Amino acid sequence: MSRLLSFTLLALPVAIFAAGTGTKDDPLTISSVEEFVQFRDAVNDSSEYGGVKLVDGAKGLWFSLKSDIDLSSVCGKGVGSWTPIGPFAGSFNGGGHTISNLYMDETYLKSVGVFGQLFGGEDTLVIKDVHLADFTMNFETETIYGGAVASQAVMGNIVISDVIVENLNFTLKGDGVLTNGFSAMIGGVIGNTVATSLEISNSNISGSITSTDGETYIGGIMGAAPSPVILHDNDVDVDIKVVNSDGGFGGLVGEMVSKFDISGNVSKGDIKADSLKGYSYVGGIFGVNPFASMGDVLENCKNTGKIEASGTELAVGGIAGFLSGNAQVKISNVTNEGEVVVAALGTGSEPIVGGVAGIYDVETAEGLVNQANITVKNASTTYAGGIGGYIRDLQDSVTLKECENHGDIVIQNDNEDEDDWTVYAAGIMGNAGEAKAVAIEGRNVADGEINVDGKALLREAFVSTIVYVKGPVPVIALDDVVDHVELNVKELSPKKSARDDDDKGAGDKDGEGIVSALTEPANFAVMPYGRSLQISRATAGAKYAVFDMQGNMVRWGTLGEGVTNVQIPAAGSYLVKVGTRTKLFTIK
Repeated sequence: MSRLLSFTLLALPVAIFAAGTGTKDDPLTISSVEEFVQFRDAVNDSSEYGGVKLVDGAKGLWFSLKSDIDLSSVCGKGVGSWTPIGPFAGSFNGGGHTISNLYMDETYLKSVGVFGQLFGGEDTLVIKDVHLADFTMNFETETIYGGAVASQAVMGNIVISDVIVENLNFTLKGDGVLTNGFSAMIGGVIGNTVATSLEISNSNISGSITSTDGETYIGGIMGAAPSPVILHDNDVDVDIKVVNSDGGFGGLVGEMVSKFDISGNVSKGDIKADSLKGYSYVGGIFGVNPFASMGDVLENCKNTGKIEASGTELAVGGIAGFLSGNAQVKISNVTNEGEVVVAALGTGSEPIVGGVAGIYDVETAEGLVNQANITVKNASTTYAGGIGGYIRDLQDSVTLKECENHGDIVIQNDNEDEDDWTVYAAGIMGNAGEAKAVAIEGRNVADGEINVDGKALLREAFVSTIVYVKGPVPVIALDDVVDHVELNVKELSPKKSARDDDDKGAGDKDGEGIVSALTEPANFAVMPYGRSLQISRATAGAKYAVFDMQGNMVRWGTLGEGVTNVQIPAAGSYLVKVGTRTKLFTIK
């Protein structure tokens, strides 16, 4: 009797293996490493787990983790590589438990993560409350999609929440051979998504991702997002290191192509992208979002990580390398606190760099703030601004409201063989591009220094406290601008000056030489007087220009001693520029 009782007790754990029926309220449970492996194999083989047959990737079934899982006995150096779970179409609740020591190193595996592809169906697929620690992933491959949680979100609605990824070490070495246009899409959580929607929220991600060679899209959360994404309240501290690659690299997402709602996220990891080839985009939140979708949201986000990039063709920003947004897009309360350092490689390089965005294509934005210094080295042509480097010409007009730049901008070229060095830089927007109007509304601040120096021969320097504009582009609604910017620009090369640039049509007649600032701007006062205006407190010999609100230059000339009277053709509102300063006035 006692022997039978003893036998029954020993067999009891096997009898209660994987309790549950697989519903949300009564999930199938996983309580050991052996059961976790059996769960994976049942999903992958469409076999039974806990008496329930797992067909179609365990579609619609719920699983609950009941203990910590250490995979070092299953995978590791000398042990083997982890095989991902999936395609997976169920839901997984980690219960706050830890899955640790996952190891993957198969050369040509294209699907990387605890899970492979995720398939949401009529019900939302949920992965939540799981702690992933000490993951090592090493690959040398042509094409790969991967992250700690899963490789891809493929269809349906998928929610990943309350996930902790700790000490992720993801290393990829491509061979430069592109397959289907990509070498890799890599993220701290997931590689990419083509699902109906993917939400990742309330998660903490830390570790490092390193990539060498090939075309790659890498982000602290996800590599690329061709389909709609929601990212809310995530804390990301993933260091990204890239060498000899091209693509998009971001603290949260490498490339954001589709509709997005990004709010309450913090990116803390450093990004170091060296010897980038082709055109590449680097940013503290995402590398590039080239297309704006109706209803896109980017708000209440911050980057604190340092961003370093070197290459020939670069767009780099504290928030995004390329930031896009139309009238239906909400971009507000976004802050960069991470230093931005860009080094150009080779002749003819034209990096575009901003404290918030390198290439700026946003119709309206509010509360953009840059707190960090910007440095650009050895570029043939530099576009740099405290908020944006260059406004892409797709926007008819751009409005910046309540924006602040408190960082210094340092532009240096020590290439003594460089004889065609050109600089566009400003406290807010380095170059207005082909925008028809730039509106700066509310209380905007630009109070750092702009320093341009080096051993190269400086051909042109268009430097402004607020925004540089080429030709008669009005800067309107300058109602409260604090522009205590200190400009320190090396003297132009005697070989060439901006005043005799025949190639770019510079000169007083079209306004190029007037609205461009080559030296410390003159402070001045302007006062309407009948049908004219009076300009005073400015340096004699300084150039002035007057624009109407349609951007037409109606008067230009040289200031004399004391007060200069300028006749105005009709009543209305006008802008007057002296050096780099602009004032708005009205003739009644």
